[in-house]
Amino acid sequence: MSESRQISGYVGPPGSSGFARRIPAVITSRTQLIDALSVAASLEHAILLQYLYTAWTLKRRPDEGLDPKLERLLRSWGQTMLRVSHEEMIHLGIIINLLNVLGAAPVLHRPNFPQALSPESPFELSLTKWDDHTLWRYVRMELPQGEPLPPEPANARPAGALRTVIEFDYLGELYDIIRAGFVRLGEEAFLVPTGLDKETRWGLQVRAIPAVTDLTSALKALDLVVEQGEGAPENREDSHYERFRRLRRELADLPKGFVPTRNVVDNPRTWASHRDTPLPGTYIENELTRRVAAVANDAYRILMLLMLQMFSYDPPPPSGPPMLTDRDLVKATAKQLMSSFLRAIGEILTELPVRDDPADGVAGIPFEVYEEVRLSPRHEPRFTIVMEALTALEHDCKQLAGETGIARLGVLAEHAGWLRQNLTEGAGGAR
Repeated sequence: MSESRQISGYVGPPGSSGFARRIPAVITSRTQLIDALSVAASLEHAILLQYLYTAWTLKRRPDEGLDPKLERLLRSWGQTMLRVSHEEMIHLGIIINLLNVLGAAPVLHRPNFPQALSPESPFELSLTKWDDHTLWRYVRMELPQGEPLPPEPANARPAGALRTVIEFDYLGELYDIIRAGFVRLGEEAFLVPTGLDKETRWGLQVRAIPAVTDLTSALKALDLVVEQGEGAPENREDSHYERFRRLRRELADLPKGFVPTRNVVDNPRTWASHRDTPLPGTYIENELTRRVAAVANDAYRILMLLMLQMFSYDPPPPSGPPMLTDRDLVKATAKQLMSSFLRAIGEILTELPVRDDPADGVAGIPFEVYEEVRLSPRHEPRFTIVMEALTALEHDCKQLAGETGIARLGVLAEHAGWLRQNLTEGAGGAR
């Protein structure tokens, strides 16, 4: 670590990555703490999307060369990666709750993929298929402080330009800085919103997102984030770090020559470039595939709008559609959109060609952010915007189902219609 890292205040050169904020070595104000949490939210968000992308690249069917034993093994790998990603969703929810109690708005914006090392991120952030280098990167992301980093695989992908100054080297170190900031600012920093949930369950997690109401609960929530990622020093067995190490060992034990993934490209894009990442991605040249990927991005955007609504604690209107008055319904709808729609379309994309020649590889869900997703300060436009987006999603899926012959896209069109009806009429309105 650079010696300049020990200096109080902002250090290092101006950031050139998509993260836009840097972390002070010592947090002494609410603004600095909000900035640090905003970086943490962007990182947790980007990390969990990587895990989802990798999980959806695995082969699934016997006609892809899977005997029953391999099919079971790859299914267990996918389930492990999805469980880790769900726990990362808990981490993101914790960070958003911490922002809420400081009086700040939820942060879901994050830069597009890929991102190289930078002062704002000690990790290469990239959408890549399941292989040894990908799992090595994930071990690095969850690496506990003091643990030796395994050697980088010999067949590592080319990295973008690296920065020489990194202001934190571990996620745990970032959370130590944030934790110390909360302790330093004390109870006076807390501006707890009325109507704060005791806990929030969304996604497919077994554990709920714990509520944060005071310094004690804030520190406990931060400790949970670190322990799930790195593991406690005396017990790392079920940590993300140890799970990724086990997955690397199991990958190395596969029959020689067997490839467990579809030929999924790195960092697929519907746009040739994005201004928040100077690094190249893989432009989807096949028009139909690009349109399906754009629909996936639209669904991801709707999910972020629902999450912003879910974590918004402004008083609901006295009357109106359930989306604006029933927070539990919004949570349930976000869960359905994430676990059913996004997963399905992500899997569909891994069978669609990036270019006209299928040998050039298949796509994956890009998780592109064309512009920052913001929640309207007024209730009625929030509902209108989501309804229009779900109507367009239903239409586009139905049209693409007809053009591609992919029946699963027709099912997703019906699913989008059910979600719209659910938010309009309540839980009884959807199937």
